[in-house]
Amino acid sequence: MQSSLRVPPLFWIMLLAVAGRAWLLFSTPYMPGVNGAYYLIQARAILERGVLGISDLPLIFYWQAGLASILFN
Repeated sequence: MQSSLRVPPLFWIMLLAVAGRAWLLFSTPYMPGVNGAYYLIQARAILERGVLGISDLPLIFYWQAGLASILFN
């Protein structure tokens, strides 16, 4: 008895979208998007000076700076 598992077309569309997004994000050394490097600059300012470089809501930047500090120390 042979079982035939039919994969729905939506799966292939989603797989293609994931592959396209991964190619977009990882094909360049630069951060994608209009404000891509903004998050890196804010996290670096926290690591170097202890405060944000540009006034903004700080929670995500403190998380990023903390993760970077853990990974690189």
